[in-house]
Amino acid sequence: MRRPLVFISYVAKDKEYARKLVNALRREGTDVWWGYDITLGERWDHEITKALEQANVFIALVSPDFLSSEWGMFEVGAALGRRWQFSDPLVLTVLLHGVRPRDLPGPLQQFQALDSKLLGPENVRREVLKLIREGMERGSDGPGPRHEKARGATT
Repeated sequence: MRRPLVFISYVAKDKEYARKLVNALRREGTDVWWGYDITLGERWDHEITKALEQANVFIALVSPDFLSSEWGMFEVGAALGRRWQFSDPLVLTVLLHGVRPRDLPGPLQQFQALDSKLLGPENVRREVLKLIREGMERGSDGPGPRHEKARGATT
């Protein structure tokens, strides 16, 4: 079984929430890439694209600021639009700060979302870890991105 590489997409205002999720995933032995892995002098677009090409789990932390962020939408588009060569990606959408499923842009509406308001931050981290483990054990289900059914998921 291939070890998961998780790409976390978020905006600066949600950095603390992202950091806690990154730390929780890394404590469990999961490889995680997030914006703070870009070193000084590197090009954001190149490093983001490279990380997305290697990732097999994409997590979008979707807040009102994320929805109005060009970089957030770039990352979603790049993740969902790329050709997945080795396995299907696991796409997890986490709703933050009152975002509802109907607020999501078209490409993300096709996936169920975890509502952080319903679950709370610690339960979101547990659910994400569980879904990653289950998704990696199950492996590829065919072409294109997939989303696992989650406790506390909302449509």
